Amino acid sequence: MFYTYQKLIALRKTQPVLIWGDYQDLLPDSPSVWCYRRQWQGQTLLVVANLSDQCQEWHPPHIKGQWQALLHNYGEVASQPAAMTLRPFEAIWWLQR
Repeated sequence: MFYTYQKLIALRKTQPVLIWGDYQDLLPDSPSVWCYRRQWQGQTLLVVANLSDQCQEWHPPHIKGQWQALLHNYGEVASQPAAMTLRPFEAIWWLQR
């Protein structure tokens, strides 16, 4: 847990989109999956998190361009946002360049 917070603080210092980006909730009616986008000066951050102890299906919004996985809490992660089954309490942050 401590390592995750260290990484979050470091990302906040290097990725202004985390501070200044416009927030858009992409699944406002979902009780189990939290998905949002932040955009600022040509950068887009896409975050998806499974808030439950059960696997959840997730289908991303229309995605274009090159993405990089910035943060995740499981050993492996898709480099590009794509339809997937989110594992219990899984969270992934992608940055579009």
